[in-house]
Amino acid sequence: DSARVAAISRVVEYFLSSLDNSQITIEEQLHGSSYLSLVSGVCELFEKDVVAIVSVSDSTLTNVQVNIASQFNIPIIAGLATNSFLESANSYYGESIQLVRLSPSDIYQSQAIFDLLKEYHWREFSILASADDYGTDGVVHLLYLAAHDETFSIRNVQHFDVGVDTEDQSVKLFSNELQLIKESLVRVIVLNCAQKFTEIVFKVKEWFTAQGGDPTDLNIYSAMVVEGLRLVNDCLGKLDKTTWDDSPSVSCDSESKWYGGIDLFNEMSQAFAKGNKDHITYDIMNFKPEGYVKIGTWRNTGGLFDNQDKNVRWIERDDVTFIGGARSAPSGFGRRLSGFHLKVGIIQESPIALLKENCTAEKSSPSCWYGWNPDIIKRLALDLNFTYEFVEQAESKYGAFDETLKSWSGMVKELYDGELDLTTVLSINTVRAQYISFTTPIYEDQASIAVGVKSTSLSANMFFFLKPFETSVWFSIAVLIIVISVLMTFLSKISPLAEYENRTPMLKPCSGCTARNGTKPRLVDVKAGDQSQADDSKANLTAHLTLDQKNVDITSLEDLLTQKEYSWGLGKDRNLETMMHSHENKDYRKIAEKAEKIGVLDEAMERLKMGGFAFIDDNSVLEVYLQGYCEAAIVKTGKFANHWALGLQMNSPYEAFINNMLLQYREEGWLTDTFNDWYSGDTQTSCSSSLGSETTFGPLVLSGLYVILLGGIVLSFITVLIELLYVAHQHSVRTGCSL
Repeated sequence: DSARVAAISRVVEYFLSSLDNSQITIEEQLHGSSYLSLVSGVCELFEKDVVAIVSVSDSTLTNVQVNIASQFNIPIIAGLATNSFLESANSYYGESIQLVRLSPSDIYQSQAIFDLLKEYHWREFSILASADDYGTDGVVHLLYLAAHDETFSIRNVQHFDVGVDTEDQSVKLFSNELQLIKESLVRVIVLNCAQKFTEIVFKVKEWFTAQGGDPTDLNIYSAMVVEGLRLVNDCLGKLDKTTWDDSPSVSCDSESKWYGGIDLFNEMSQAFAKGNKDHITYDIMNFKPEGYVKIGTWRNTGGLFDNQDKNVRWIERDDVTFIGGARSAPSGFGRRLSGFHLKVGIIQESPIALLKENCTAEKSSPSCWYGWNPDIIKRLALDLNFTYEFVEQAESKYGAFDETLKSWSGMVKELYDGELDLTTVLSINTVRAQYISFTTPIYEDQASIAVGVKSTSLSANMFFFLKPFETSVWFSIAVLIIVISVLMTFLSKISPLAEYENRTPMLKPCSGCTARNGTKPRLVDVKAGDQSQADDSKANLTAHLTLDQKNVDITSLEDLLTQKEYSWGLGKDRNLETMMHSHENKDYRKIAEKAEKIGVLDEAMERLKMGGFAFIDDNSVLEVYLQGYCEAAIVKTGKFANHWALGLQMNSPYEAFINNMLLQYREEGWLTDTFNDWYSGDTQTSCSSSLGSETTFGPLVLSGLYVILLGGIVLSFITVLIELLYVAHQHSVRTGCSL
């Protein structure tokens, strides 16, 4: 760059002329951008017996210079190298390096940027950086700071090719990278690259030109050269000339070292660090139509400061111009998905999602679908302002992992392959969570067992109403009845009133009589609350009696293993199968292994209707599919809590938007109301044998009760006969008459 060379030469001449006691002579050496040219330039300076090298190269080239010069103990004074890995990268190989940095490390720049992000509450941002040492290493500390603050989220990091011709107008630099960042939906971008690329990003090269027409970077280059030369000159004057070796005499063709370089390096390091190490300052600039405008500073000792008063901490500014000319700080993340079109995976399963018959539109049209999930997607689209289409899963599979093929099936596979943006509800489990993401759960269910039984005279238990109490309870009641009966008989025999019982006035209720306090007596006063409790007790008792009336002894999952009357099944590729197969309880694993794998729920319902079969699935699913079918009982196990959520691609940019809306729907109660509308609506048909319904027991159902009553009548007649025989016997004894 001829302009840069000319500017530096003028500055060097001015610097030498201003020195009263010059300790140095200056050798200028130009080099190209290739490593070979750079190495040759350093070696030529060695031949000129230089004691130090002042470099204004970037971090990448400076790293090469340091690697070479340090082998010979020749110090490097780097004016513009800010890479935070310069020291560590070279010391890694066990070599001591002689590097004095005039510009602060990128670590401080990252801290300044991070403080600025916090000031404006931009907690979500993306990074666009050049694919070189400066671009990649320059943001490492920023990544570290964001990773250690849980309130921050980096949505996307993109690096662009630095090898393109920036003067070629046909080259669309950053186009792919910026598009990817746009898809991350973040509105704050941290740009880290050389100035020539920044000019292209903003497309306003005139902003980078200071008053007077000289590019601002020439002033920076010149200032760094002067600072480096002054440092070398001042430190040379402080060295003890009687003990210091002032003749390097090194060459790239030999392994000689200049030990005097160590003394010079130590002196320069102490001199520079003494006044600069703890006082690093960055200017905070605002891009405006008129160019750069300084609005504040950042100090490593205190953070952000107002430009008007350097001793006042940074405050919200009203003089900062944001994109579009806005004066107030924009949000770092949008709250709507305007302009986005999502592909939503869907499976027909009542009432989650149903396809309208004879729909005239395309099958992917939202107007052709109805149900619980289509209602949720429809509201999300309205609130977030996106459009969508449904993609029906060809095999009607939610998705399971094949251990042999190491691949997924169903909607999970389509999400993982990027064919879908969103799906209707999927059950959350750890295996799926390794490949796809989920929204916040919108429903929690548990496993139940549907038991298919034929309520015939052969299968029904006519004494089912005895089951609410254990046998010991009924035995105790029977003993008490007998004891009380015997006691009453005994008392009647010894009571003096027994002989004259016909004279004893009978206690009869009188109509129209009043109590002593003037009020009419009443037997029971049932309040509304008492009636509600009675209804609840009736429902719970009915649930228990119904199950026992069907002669079903299955009350838990474990009972499946101990009985032999029923085979059982599990839904294939459904979450419950995965959960049971991987459970730590060996009984649950055994149940899953022995279960028949049913691919379609309709098939499971048909098996239940045939009898002798039990099907394990989510309780809400079984209740919907068994509505109106009275020959099956549902046993709630209370096991395997199953969370349902919408499926997303891993690291989906839509996740935060959708989760925010779903949480709002939950707080409003809308999610619960919508679920109840579809799962517990007017379509549910109760029947006399459905578990948990308020059943009115008919004569056929209570046949066992009539058997017991008949037995009681027979027993009563036998008792009366025995009593008559006993009385006759006693009479014959007293009178001497025959029986």
